[in-house]
Amino acid sequence: MTNCNDYWQHADYLPLDLVITYWCEQSGFNAAHCRDAKKSAILASITSGQIKFKRSDGKPFQDDIYILAANHLLLIERDSFNAWAKQFADIQSIEKPLSTKEINTVLVIIAALCKDVGYDYTKASKTAGLIQSTAALMGVSIGETTIEGYLQKIPDALAARMK
Repeated sequence: MTNCNDYWQHADYLPLDLVITYWCEQSGFNAAHCRDAKKSAILASITSGQIKFKRSDGKPFQDDIYILAANHLLLIERDSFNAWAKQFADIQSIEKPLSTKEINTVLVIIAALCKDVGYDYTKASKTAGLIQSTAALMGVSIGETTIEGYLQKIPDALAARMK
């Protein structure tokens, strides 16, 4: 499953068995009793409303969660699972990456803020230094080349949003 992580990050709902497999692989604990314990914890958290789910067969009525799980009809919502799983140190979140549209939106926001404070994002090197200094005053450390790389992407983001 290690090679498939990028694909799972794009799924909003994941089959229960695959969520457990991912969790076990990430934690290094894959014994049957660990799998059963993790499954029980997930099902209890679904019952208490901490983890959202839907049925894979699309039926609108609610059957017992344990029956749905036994019949492999349970799809776990990734975001609510990640929020719930943060309490455990042995699991990594199954993050959903930003879409190109979302990245472009953030870059356009950065361009607007640069314009508002008088920074020229087209002079990426100079502006990166100014942004790095401001971030440092805020107690945040960001590499100047990282900032410069994002600033260089702004013209393409603006072009994409203006179409």
